[in-house]
Amino acid sequence: MKRLNFHFFLFAVILLAIINGGCSKFAFRKMDGQQQNKLNWPQAGGGIERASHRPYSMALPLEEKKRFKMSSALGQNLVASNGYVFAPTLDGRLAAINLQQMRIQVRKKLPQAHEAACAIADSSMVLARRFGVNTLLHYNLRTGKLLWDVNAGDIATEPLIADTVIYCAALYNHVDAYRRSDGLRLWQYRTPAQLRSSPALANGVLVVGMDNGFLLGLDARTGSKKWEFDPNKGDVEKQHSVPFTGGIQATPIIRGKTVFIGTIGEEFIAVNLLTGEEKWRVPAGSKVIHAAASNDTLVIFGANDGLMRAVDAETGALQWEFRASSVIGTSPVIMGHQVFFGALNHALYCLDLRDGAVLWQYALEGRIRTNPIVWENYLITACEDNLLYIFASADSNLAP
Repeated sequence: MKRLNFHFFLFAVILLAIINGGCSKFAFRKMDGQQQNKLNWPQAGGGIERASHRPYSMALPLEEKKRFKMSSALGQNLVASNGYVFAPTLDGRLAAINLQQMRIQVRKKLPQAHEAACAIADSSMVLARRFGVNTLLHYNLRTGKLLWDVNAGDIATEPLIADTVIYCAALYNHVDAYRRSDGLRLWQYRTPAQLRSSPALANGVLVVGMDNGFLLGLDARTGSKKWEFDPNKGDVEKQHSVPFTGGIQATPIIRGKTVFIGTIGEEFIAVNLLTGEEKWRVPAGSKVIHAAASNDTLVIFGANDGLMRAVDAETGALQWEFRASSVIGTSPVIMGHQVFFGALNHALYCLDLRDGAVLWQYALEGRIRTNPIVWENYLITACEDNLLYIFASADSNLAP
């Protein structure tokens, strides 16, 4: 009898673990309604163009308002919406931090404890992950309910939400569009190479980079190919004695009708969004693995040689460069006349957008690999020592 009771108890424990692991409730049920706000940072790059730009500057110097010890190192991208920061960690957890109260309001283990990237739109939270049975999940933040989940392949990139559609680039050679309401796949485009570059979108064109170095422009509505940019072709080929050998891991950014992309082949290239024709290219000095940032006149990008560069958006002409004392670990963020980014020497930098001069610098406890983001007057980033930092100006006011 004792042996029978033990086996029954063991079966019950296993069954409970399976049920909890696949629970459809995400328990963000106490969150406020997430209506869109122009100051939100709802997805990687701050929006569907991934340009990482806000028109206002922050009043310097910034002060560390709070730091949170997380369960592990954080992912590359945080998102912020209506007073909350959503912070995924590499051990498969997700925290929601209330910025007004400066506390972790919700801390949850993700299904099957797999790391995920997230994006927010209205009351929707979309999670994309590389591992697990169903790799694309859609939650209602108000109710905490899992609305749907689908097997979208191994997604090693950031999801993109544009109105009623979710776009994903899966590692193993396909780009997909899903209907946000029910997860129905609207189209799929099979690519000739793997995808480690997240998609960007503007003017109805979805752009993504591939491991073979090609840049792809798709019709966002139908998934048909509008153009494919081959960096080995065109007139510029005659100017390069060494064939292009680099793939694209960085996420493309879009400003106006131009796509900007850095490559592992140590080049930074501008491409016409509507035609796929090259506008200009410049040497990057080293591999470019992080997305750039852009306002109306300048494009800012960092490379593995420790240099952050500013080039003219129309011509590619170098405006200034700044050398960090180590490899640059994040994408830059443009805030008015300021540029923020982190490096592996633990330094969080703020440069003057006009000339590259250092305006402010702060030492974190570990190497910085999480892209800094902004919500209202808060600057948020993280370091590898499992710490998430929240900075704000001393008076917590926005500077014009």
